[in-house]
Amino acid sequence: MLLSGGNLLRQASDYTEPALKTIFAEDFKIGAAVNPMTIQSQEHLLAYHFNSITAENEMKFESLHPLEDIYNFKLADQLVAFARKHHMAMRGHTLVWHNQTTDWLFEDKKGGCVSKETLLARLKSHIQTVVGRYKEDIYAWDVVNEVIADEGEELLRQSKWLD
Repeated sequence: MLLSGGNLLRQASDYTEPALKTIFAEDFKIGAAVNPMTIQSQEHLLAYHFNSITAENEMKFESLHPLEDIYNFKLADQLVAFARKHHMAMRGHTLVWHNQTTDWLFEDKKGGCVSKETLLARLKSHIQTVVGRYKEDIYAWDVVNEVIADEGEELLRQSKWLD
């Protein structure tokens, strides 16, 4: 075991129990939601027990596409590289969400609402860019996440997407 920041970290050789991914190999993937800190601090645990990972926030619109003409793939690329290194499946999360979407997507140059056509064109461009970048690495995408309201009379969650 290694000591890191006052915590004991297990190495792959420290595990004596069967790996969860092996126990359930015939049934389903064993996945974990991760971020760059988790893949660094828990690398051995993830590699031993899991055969699928999902990005926590690093593939959400706000993280990948903060400005209209700017993409930032650095953190998402780290997760994809980790999955590749450990022969894990990678799930993309998420292309459309009610939260963590940058305001520029919904606004024109004067700060007003864009037309439906402009919004859909921007969304299409975003999806084609992101999915195209990771087409060899991501086996499935959460395309639209949490659109259904969790309470109240309304069926759909209130958001700029619904507006």
